[in-house]
Amino acid sequence: HYQQIDIALDTFPYTGHTTTCEALWMGVPVITMLAETYFGRVAASMLSILGLSDLVATHRNDYRDKAVQLAQNLSQLRDLHMTLRQKLKNSPLCDTQTYVRAIEQHYRTIWQEWCYTQLKNNYNH
Repeated sequence: HYQQIDIALDTFPYTGHTTTCEALWMGVPVITMLAETYFGRVAASMLSILGLSDLVATHRNDYRDKAVQLAQNLSQLRDLHMTLRQKLKNSPLCDTQTYVRAIEQHYRTIWQEWCYTQLKNNYNH
């Protein structure tokens, strides 16, 4: 069904999370509007990481204008459909090795801090 979609229009004030990732993975560009809350910024964050900040609107008229502009720019739309999956695949969003290394480092830090606290507590008693 994604092959039948030209542009995904994100919801507001709570933007897509999984649905945005799915659309991007399937090569469908997403137009989103930046909100004040975490839930209103997730799609914008994903698009920014992919170098697609131009698909992030700051107000309603901007949202409409971006959707119309992209719909009228068939070469850009075609390019996005053909490159989005690879762009997502190569992005930090899909870099599982770096993510796992960072999580492991956090676990090590937590463990070291716990061990230090235990030693300190035992020393003081």
